[in-house]
Amino acid sequence: MRLSAVLLILIFAAPGRAADEKSKIDDEVKAKTAKGLEWLANKQNTDGSWGDSSYPNNTAITGFALMAFMSQGHVPNQGKYGQEVSKGVRFLVASQRDDGYLVGTRGGNMYCHGMATLALTQLWGMTGDDDLKKSVKKAIDLIVKCQCKDNGMNHGGWRYEPVPSGADISVTIMQVMALRGAKDSDAAEPRAGLCPYGRGNLRSEARRRVRQETGRTFRRVPPQAHG
Repeated sequence: MRLSAVLLILIFAAPGRAADEKSKIDDEVKAKTAKGLEWLANKQNTDGSWGDSSYPNNTAITGFALMAFMSQGHVPNQGKYGQEVSKGVRFLVASQRDDGYLVGTRGGNMYCHGMATLALTQLWGMTGDDDLKKSVKKAIDLIVKCQCKDNGMNHGGWRYEPVPSGADISVTIMQVMALRGAKDSDAAEPRAGLCPYGRGNLRSEARRRVRQETGRTFRRVPPQAHG
């Protein structure tokens, strides 16, 4: 729990180097951010991953950690924590299954996949590494494949498992973020042609589903309730 809290603070409280001039942080916040990154680097596992007692060697937590470092300009083999970022990237890429699923040997779900995919899209955008682009493409293809296509109440959403069945608002948000990251980094662009059930661009359809926050379809459903 402490690790997750630190990651959220580092990612969202501190703007990156490309931030607008008005978003510059003061020296005190810079010092605290640097201390947080130092703590985070010391928590990295030997295989390059991050995790906690409940979710060891986790692709989602590793993705969050990598984005915390990237927010301050640390990329593979560049910057004070370039080596840590490189190890984290290797872990994510090695965790990818043949079908593109980013969960690793310890398991996971579409939360993990979406978060890890988002991190890889940002890494590719910052490095232009063709090997990363291949991993991003496979991960995005899986998201496209797993979007619910039942033309019913769940149409356009995603749920916990990599199958096109059911929908959950938080899982859907993770996939939309990954799709947007792929578009923004130009690593992969899911086009309407990849969505045979129609209604155009996948992201637009998913946003339509997310807006339907009332009713039963997108209520928060515990993972263990997945049938």
